[in-house]
Amino acid sequence: MDMALWLLLACGSACMALSAFLPAQASRMGRIDTLELRRRRRMIDVLAANACSSGGSSVHRLTPEGAAGSPE
Repeated sequence: MDMALWLLLACGSACMALSAFLPAQASRMGRIDTLELRRRRRMIDVLAANACSSGGSSVHRLTPEGAAGSPE
């Protein structure tokens, strides 16, 4: 019983130390989401610039409401 308690304490301490020093998966996802948001904004800016240069009458900024194709 004493050995099992020490083993449990050692494993618990090791897991706590590893979780404190290793980055979480969620922090990596935030960086990926930021990159995807930048790419999407850049794509929208390029599409808007192309629409303006081709003589489009109005360019709607893509928002969740405008992304479905309905007018704002």
